[in-house]
Amino acid sequence: MHAFNDLDDIFLNGPILFEEIILSNFNIFRLTDTFSPNPSPIPFDELNTWESSLQRERLFNSRVQKCILVDRLLCFSIANSMPVFEKLTLSDKIAHLRHTSYLFTSFTRTYLAWN
Repeated sequence: MHAFNDLDDIFLNGPILFEEIILSNFNIFRLTDTFSPNPSPIPFDELNTWESSLQRERLFNSRVQKCILVDRLLCFSIANSMPVFEKLTLSDKIAHLRHTSYLFTSFTRTYLAWN
């Protein structure tokens, strides 16, 4: 769940829409070996930079963008692991992911808050 800390910034230039993620067929589970088991604490200077960027850019800074992207990639990878998912049309896959992503985001936020 803490993959957004370790996810390379290059992914911020990649797909973020569900349609793009589906068409790219990217599986974030292949990267699990590269993610740290627990996030390292945010250094104080990075925290100050993050707070100031939050004030300038509002909520949508690169850290939040990574978190949203990882949530979407995880949601797609879990759905894609189900045999029925590949039988759906692209529009049905997108609709399915859009509806389940709200539940999934709620689940991951609860997990992150608990940790």
